[in-house]
Amino acid sequence: MAKIFLHTSGCSFNHADSETITGILLRAHHQFVASEDEAELVILNSCTVKSNPEQRLHATMRRLSRERKKFIVAGCVPQADSANKLFSHVPVLGVNALDKVDELVNLTLAESEQAFNKELFLSSTQQDMLRFPSSRLHPFREIIPLNAGCLSSCSYCKTKDARGDLFSYDPRLIRNRFRQAINDGAKEIWLTSQDTGAYGLDRETNIARLLSLLLEKEGSFRVRLGMTNPTYVHRFQDELIKIFSHPSLFKFLHIPVQSGSNSVLRRMKRGYRVEQFVNIVKAFRKADPLITIATDIICGFPGETEKDFDETLKLIDKLEIPVVNISKFYLRPGTQAEHFEQHNSILIKKRSTALAALHKKIALRSQQPWKQWQGSVLVCEKGKNNTLIARNDWYKQIILQEGILGTFQEVKVKTVYPFDLRTF
Repeated sequence: MAKIFLHTSGCSFNHADSETITGILLRAHHQFVASEDEAELVILNSCTVKSNPEQRLHATMRRLSRERKKFIVAGCVPQADSANKLFSHVPVLGVNALDKVDELVNLTLAESEQAFNKELFLSSTQQDMLRFPSSRLHPFREIIPLNAGCLSSCSYCKTKDARGDLFSYDPRLIRNRFRQAINDGAKEIWLTSQDTGAYGLDRETNIARLLSLLLEKEGSFRVRLGMTNPTYVHRFQDELIKIFSHPSLFKFLHIPVQSGSNSVLRRMKRGYRVEQFVNIVKAFRKADPLITIATDIICGFPGETEKDFDETLKLIDKLEIPVVNISKFYLRPGTQAEHFEQHNSILIKKRSTALAALHKKIALRSQQPWKQWQGSVLVCEKGKNNTLIARNDWYKQIILQEGILGTFQEVKVKTVYPFDLRTF
């Protein structure tokens, strides 16, 4: 038995992987501790989406080496970049080998040369991770991965190198995990993957049918559907809109457009046009005008002209998207975009700042109808300054001064801010 500290960076899928790592190691009687200082071994579950988290990972690796602290690097970075010299004599655990984490922990602690066996611990063979034990890290929130990989080939994406092509998990295993989580007291279920909209397309099913299967379960809970790209939604749009009316499903659609310019989307190899994104948003809003739409934008993609960027601003403004996750373009080694002519960082920052300013105005404007709203919310997590964070059925973030985590309660909104509503 070893004392282990686990650090996770990146998306909700990475956090789901960490819960699998935790479940496997707890079953093997290892102990998790709250700090590196207490640990005999540190596991770094890494993210490769942007360069900044990867640079922080490299800095942490150097520091732990200086401190002579044993560590394992897990996740997308070593899986996507296994030839990197930084991993030449470091124990690494790929995203497809989580079931081997106990073996790797024991080899690392024993300082065995087998701990550096990349062929064993960086498998390229995908497997259904729902077959392995998992330990929920949030008391009332279950994260359920639906599929690994995707069907896209975006020219800027490094995650594809780590997660590979689409591999949808068995719907029966997903349903079992879903029902078990609710029976165990989970009140919020996050369904996650690189692209939930691609789920099942390798199994002759789709995400709408999976949701229908899951929501047969009765109980007092809410489900959040993770990011779904516009590429495939049109195939089952009517089914998906219908299931979104279910009372247990958050009325929240995260659908990343990335750019308002079709020429940029072509260079990104996103596989859809702006008009398709617009039609999807309008169709969901027609069914429920209050639905919360979230999107992602990359500012400063190689070749993005002022006209291209202006089209992005106009798109966000015209559709009044209330939630926009803004990213500055980061060149990722080994991607097609690495070979495109790059913008300088000053221009990229200027564009991201302009979009952020517009987003804040739209966000505040979109919050106004919610002033004086009253209804039921799910109290999800602790906030700052002794507050609590809750979500209503449209996934609006509502700040409370009192409440009980993991319960539903009635509230009334008194003040509105660009990115949250408050009861005080």
